[in-house]
Amino acid sequence: MADYALIGGRSPLYREDFTLEEKIFANLSLEPKQILFIPFANQNIEEAIQKFKALVPKKFKVQYLTSLENAEEAFESSDVIYFGGGNAEHLVSFVQSTIVLDLILKYKERSKLFMGISAGAILFSVAGMGDQYSYKNGMHFYNYQMVMGLDILPITICPHYDHDGLDCYNTEVKKYSLDGFALEDDTAILINSHIQVFKMNPKKSVYMFHYDENYLMHALYEEPKKSLSVLGPKGTYSDLARKKLSRTYPVVYYPSIFTVCNQVTKTMDAFIPLENTLDGFVMESLDSIIKYNLYITEQVKLKVNFQFASYEKNMAEIHEVYVQFKAYGQCQNFIIQHNLTPIFTQSNMESLNCLLKKERSSVGAILPDHVAIDSFPLIQKNILGNVLDETRFVLATKKPFVLGFASKFTCSLTVTPKEDKSGQLFNILKKFHEQGFNLKAILSRPKKDYIGNYIFYIEFDLTKEELPKLYKLKQKIEEQEQCSVNILGIYNVI
Repeated sequence: MADYALIGGRSPLYREDFTLEEKIFANLSLEPKQILFIPFANQNIEEAIQKFKALVPKKFKVQYLTSLENAEEAFESSDVIYFGGGNAEHLVSFVQSTIVLDLILKYKERSKLFMGISAGAILFSVAGMGDQYSYKNGMHFYNYQMVMGLDILPITICPHYDHDGLDCYNTEVKKYSLDGFALEDDTAILINSHIQVFKMNPKKSVYMFHYDENYLMHALYEEPKKSLSVLGPKGTYSDLARKKLSRTYPVVYYPSIFTVCNQVTKTMDAFIPLENTLDGFVMESLDSIIKYNLYITEQVKLKVNFQFASYEKNMAEIHEVYVQFKAYGQCQNFIIQHNLTPIFTQSNMESLNCLLKKERSSVGAILPDHVAIDSFPLIQKNILGNVLDETRFVLATKKPFVLGFASKFTCSLTVTPKEDKSGQLFNILKKFHEQGFNLKAILSRPKKDYIGNYIFYIEFDLTKEELPKLYKLKQKIEEQEQCSVNILGIYNVI
């Protein structure tokens, strides 16, 4: 699926500064092979092209769409499709009456980055506050109008929000049953599984009008540059899976899941395994999320498989095996079949390192299938056989992201009873059923104050339209069942 970067505009101070775009590229780990610039919001196409040429550093290859004859080839060969600013009505009309509309609809299903500045940002929305205005009787009267966009993103938008008169968007946004975004010059939002803010000028602002909160206006902030704590050392399945995240991070490796989660701050997120198809939930991860008050903001899935290696040449000579504690549950059949005693480790790569040290002679190790083990005398590949083994990993942070615009989400929450009552869990689950939520998982975790006192972890499907029902359900459970409900995350489905 495509990503969308919407830019509020440029002040004179940054007319020849491409920093904002480069920030967005870096966040997506994107090194554009080619940028396609589409100048048709400006009636003077040559002027628009010359301005863009002055803006973009020479290290980037740029193609300029001046004719529709090669439009499809240009879309296909470009990884960034950039719509320039100008007259929003003119741009939308041009796109709707040409092959460009078909190409946008086709390539929005591909791994492309669509960018739009000013009128180009309005293009992708349902509607945006246009940049047309009029004067009357020598007085400075503004007549800004909402311009209908392509309805690609379910939002309304107002670029140049810091320009005189555009505060009228505060009223216009309420005419649409959608979230609204107001972007001052020198700011941008990136929309994929969640929404991120970027700024060239730290004094400028981005605002969101929440439809679900009666258009309450919130300021959105640019996230500080973050690193990522990952279960290490390098080469673990966690290390492989984090490459599938929607953004990239500098990575710091830690030896255990608890340590990974303990490192989370405003400038460091955590990436941890949460669930495995063969061995269920990773309790260390779930307990850490609860203990450190973390939020799940993204999930990815990775197929896994295992192999066995040893310095011994005969399987009958091996009595013990280094195995990561979660891999043990996935590889039990192999371990039982060969009557091996497990020596538990914190990570699969630790299992490899222990074997390499040859601390014991009659020992082997269960290792990920991507690890090179050709130097060992005894090797058994694919020890799971034909069983499908997948692990779900999650990104955990100190605060939730603003949701993106996917049609479906996964929601994780905990319910903590203040006191134990007969039938209490039944009453809680009944309320989920009454609201029509499809529960996917429910687990009890010890509250760790006394035996019999539990926290219930619940996971279920959710659509954006159901968000108001979720908040009403939370209030009902807290008031009627004397429980506290903590939403751990609303994030992308796999």
